[in-house]
Amino acid sequence: MAVSKHTPGPWKVIPDTSKPKNQFTDNRFVATGDCEMVKMYDEDFEENVSWCATGSLICDLRDKANIAANARLIAAAPEMFELLKLYVSGYDVIKDAQSLLVRIEAKNE
Repeated sequence: MAVSKHTPGPWKVIPDTSKPKNQFTDNRFVATGDCEMVKMYDEDFEENVSWCATGSLICDLRDKANIAANARLIAAAPEMFELLKLYVSGYDVIKDAQSLLVRIEAKNE
């Protein structure tokens, strides 16, 4: 089997706290589990921006309508990939897959 070239998991969803959440913005990041977000000023010192000081930033999501659901789905990608590899190898992954689906479909975020 080929070696994966994606950033290894686990990945997590991190709210962007550099700007206030309002009806137009609810930015979120998907980053590696060891990512620590810090607030910094941009080059012109005009506004705060968030930056992943440790770990790796996977993506920056800004679509207000579906941002929480998209972030959970993207963050679950490494686990889905591992479950798929186990499944095609003949392992029973139903319970793990059901648990992962519950987290992806969470409504309380």
